[in-house]
Parts: sequence; C-alpha cells; structure tokens
Amino acid sequence: MTAEVQAPAKSLGSWVIGVLGVAGLVAIIAGVYISREVLIGVAAVIAVAVGIGWPHFLRIPAKKTLAAVIALPGVGSALAAGFVPAPGFLDWTPAFMALGMMAVFVVQLIRGTGQANGLSPPWAAAPGCSSPAWGRAG
Repeated sequence: MTAEVQAPAKSLGSWVIGVLGVAGLVAIIAGVYISREVLIGVAAVIAVAVGIGWPHFLRIPAKKTLAAVIALPGVGSALAAGFVPAPGFLDWTPAFMALGMMAVFVVQLIRGTGQANGLSPPWAAAPGCSSPAWGRAG
C-alpha cells in the first residue's frame, strides 16, 4: 500500500515515544538510588504508561480494556519484584505474564466475532503484556 492511499494516523511520533522511554529509564535509575519504594512506584507508573500507550501506538480496538489488561501484569510484576526476597525476584513474573496474555484472549472472546481485525488485538497485545512484566521485574 502506498503512502497516498493510507489514512493519516493520529498518534505520537516515534521520537516522542523514544524520549518518553529515555525519561522512564532515567526515572528507574534515579529510583534505584533513592529507595525501594520509589523504584516500585516508578516501575508501576511506567507499566501503566506502557499499558495505556501500547494499544494506541498499534491502533488496535478495545483500547481502554486492553490498556488495563496490559498494565496490570507489569504493575503486579513490579510489586512482586519489590517485595519478594532476594534470589526470587523473577519468580512471579511468568505468572503475571500468563494471566495478562490469557486476559487479552478473554477480552477478545467477550468482544465477539465479526469485529474488524479479529485476531490482531490478541497477537498485538500479548507482547505488550510481557514487555512491562519482564522490564520491571529485573
């Protein structure tokens, strides 16, 4: 498809998303030096930001529902990593990722068939569930 045929997209530019990502990285690094509670809070806020931004960036339907479903595994993983004893920081991350991905598929089942792009939301949102969870758990 050529550029003349495509409809113009109303979304943030890639450079804005990159700047926000770098700002999030700086916030995580600063949180490491301040306290564990601040780091958990920063990680949870970034997980929510990824959850909200992911469906909008990919322009998939059911943005509000998928935003919540994508953000919750990241927040849960951040909380678990913050409160689990030292050698087991990542122990709960796969469970949060699995619950998030299952929730994405359940949301699609509830939405029903006949919707435009029937399989695209689950396959586009599944990496969104895993990215905040892995990124905040380490």
